[in-house]
Amino acid sequence: MFEEDLCKVIKSKLHFHFKKAVLMWMRDPFERDARILRKALRANRSSQRSYVLAEVFSTKSSDDLLSTAKSYHSLYKRSLQTDIEASLSGSCQKLFMQYLVRNKSHAVDLEQHVAEEKANMLHKLVSTDINETSLIETLTSDDPRQLCRVLDAYKSMYGRDISEVFEENSKKGNTEFCKTVGIIFRCLSCSENYFAKVLYKSMKGTGTDDDTLIRIIVTHAETDLAHIKAAFVQRYKVSLSSMIRSDTTYKYRKFLLALVGEDS
Repeated sequence: MFEEDLCKVIKSKLHFHFKKAVLMWMRDPFERDARILRKALRANRSSQRSYVLAEVFSTKSSDDLLSTAKSYHSLYKRSLQTDIEASLSGSCQKLFMQYLVRNKSHAVDLEQHVAEEKANMLHKLVSTDINETSLIETLTSDDPRQLCRVLDAYKSMYGRDISEVFEENSKKGNTEFCKTVGIIFRCLSCSENYFAKVLYKSMKGTGTDDDTLIRIIVTHAETDLAHIKAAFVQRYKVSLSSMIRSDTTYKYRKFLLALVGEDS
């Protein structure tokens, strides 16, 4: 009740992007993800729906996804599965439905030889004509932590990040599905580089994609934003905070900079 009352006060007192950022930051993480998914599923372009869902789904455990789905139903009186079925189609729809219905293993970390066996199987999948059904099964059958172990083994065995190999060999495939899977691979294997790129693109050039900027900063503020900041400055030779200063204004700018923290 207190949180609801506070949100009402904020909605009446704050405005525009500053209000969006503060409200998102205040939300429980599962409610926050539910709202992000709802907005993505109502986007005009189907690719935009799939790409945001890939960011959210790829690193969440089964328990986290279940809690997010419960928050979604509580907020919108509709199931997340129903809206995914209505908003997506083809292999992208199958991919995210599979994330929701399958139980990922929460067992101990994979033995190295098991991770290497899975990495070898994955290499065969991404190095030939893309079998979308097999790829969906592979991506959704393990816990994200286990998949990260597999992708680490892949890089050690083949000397390259799997996202690079996949993107080279998927150009003739289902473009939206392949790009979605590419995002999942990058979120699992090199998330700081991926989100640094997303943030840079949100501020580069004329205008700012404030929805993306707010989403990434707020959802990563208490987890891996420090790693994203380091990847950002290494890749673009400019700090994340300096770009935020030049692309935002007033209290909105101060709030984002408070979440980002001082440059090291």
